[in-house]
Amino acid sequence: MKIGRWLCALICILILAGMIYFISSQAKDHKNSLTKEERQTVTQENTISTMTNESKEIAADKEKENETDRKSIEEKAKEIFEQDHKENSSQNSINTALENENKDTAKNAASTQTNSNETSQTSENEEKQTQTAAEENQESLNDTTTTQEKQKETENQAIKKEQETNEVKTVSKEAKQVDTQIKEILAVNKIEFETGKSTLTAKGEEIVAKIAVILKEHSDLKIEIAGYTDSVGDAAKNQKLSEDRAKSVKEALIKEGISPDRLVAKGYGESKPLKNVKGESQENRRVEFIIIEE
Repeated sequence: MKIGRWLCALICILILAGMIYFISSQAKDHKNSLTKEERQTVTQENTISTMTNESKEIAADKEKENETDRKSIEEKAKEIFEQDHKENSSQNSINTALENENKDTAKNAASTQTNSNETSQTSENEEKQTQTAAEENQESLNDTTTTQEKQKETENQAIKKEQETNEVKTVSKEAKQVDTQIKEILAVNKIEFETGKSTLTAKGEEIVAKIAVILKEHSDLKIEIAGYTDSVGDAAKNQKLSEDRAKSVKEALIKEGISPDRLVAKGYGESKPLKNVKGESQENRRVEFIIIEE
């Protein structure tokens, strides 16, 4: 029993010693591992520091180069400015000289032009005087000619007026004669139409033929054919009927050989009744012939 206990105790001690050794070994490895990481960290920091220093040196070198380039550019710009200034000064001098020369030339030209203008003005004045004298002579001749022409024109107008007066007297006499002859025919026989129509009756055509004979004998006269109606019925229809009847008479005269250029047909409807006759009276249904004197 005692030996068994001792064996158990020994085993426990061995186990405990193994555990202690294991823990110690792990701690040592952990320590070595931390040391290695610290070394790596230090190495990285050193590398970063070195790179930072190199970057600063590169930046410093770059700044020096930029400064050098800037100074070089400023010097070149200054040289160009000075050169331009010199060129502008030279050009201004040339321009000033040219302006002075042009002013002198202009003065000389103006002086020459003034002398030329004075000479030309004198010549123009002489020409104007000569022309004025010639115009005065021409006006005098024209006045004489105009007076003669006016006298001749006055004489011609007087002769023409006398001729026109004689013609009017002759035409008026002829017109009165024709008017009287036509009225005598119409006093005995009216121009008749079919009731309510513009168609001539046979008797109406005979009367128109008689009037055509008179008009042929006096071919210089122009005639207005005027149609009228009474006031019975619609006024617009009466107006249309009077126009149509006047046209029918005109066409009948043309068939009888009267030139259409001598004839004018007009309708007056019920607007012009005969004097002392009531509007609705059949006497107002008529056709009249009016001599047109030009």
